[in-house]
Amino acid sequence: VLAKWLAMNPKVIILDEPTRGIDVGAKAEVYHLMQELAAQGVAVLMISSDMEEVIGISDRVAVMCRGRISGILNRPRLRTRRSSQRRCLGIALRCALCYLVRCQEVIPRRKL
Repeated sequence: VLAKWLAMNPKVIILDEPTRGIDVGAKAEVYHLMQELAAQGVAVLMISSDMEEVIGISDRVAVMCRGRISGILNRPRLRTRRSSQRRCLGIALRCALCYLVRCQEVIPRRKL
């Protein structure tokens, strides 16, 4: 299926969980393909729940919460995986806490 899309010479390709459920060797091939596409000028948008994978392969990471971008980290801020993971988690947690606060303001509390 992927070969069909690549044969069309796309300018943008969206990959949703491209390495989920595949072995380590196949993952390396997928990463290599993504890097080749990016080198050819194709915009590669990868959606993944594996934070280490995202940080390891990406030039830019957008953290989303409730369908909106809540923070963006560029390559210079992704240098060390440990600090990148903390930054991504921090952005996501701030968004989640903000959402919880808004929910409490919007939904009236019931009297017991």
